[in-house]
Amino acid sequence: MQQQQQQQQQDQQQVQQQTQLNLDWQTSLSNEDRLNFITRLSDTLKVLSPTVADATIVELAETFENVIYQRSPNKSEYLKAYTRKLQQIRFQIIEEQQSASGSSIVGSPQ
Repeated sequence: MQQQQQQQQQDQQQVQQQTQLNLDWQTSLSNEDRLNFITRLSDTLKVLSPTVADATIVELAETFENVIYQRSPNKSEYLKAYTRKLQQIRFQIIEEQQSASGSSIVGSPQ
């Protein structure tokens, strides 16, 4: 019985330590890193939407970055979410460029 209680206490301590580590990940990301992510995202969005005002694009990028910063349980998930969004935007750019040039993703009929 006492051994079981000790195990439960150890388990609780590990959970608390892991929770603290997950909360601390945000302190490992500098403001400069976050600004670089926002800038890269803004630059990519400008290519996708060149007629949208720069201030609007920067605001969208800042909002997106802040949401994933607040919601991500750890740095790895934060980076994954950022990378997925960047890839999604780049894919949209490629699709629009191919559509504008009249080429097809699956190839042209012969």
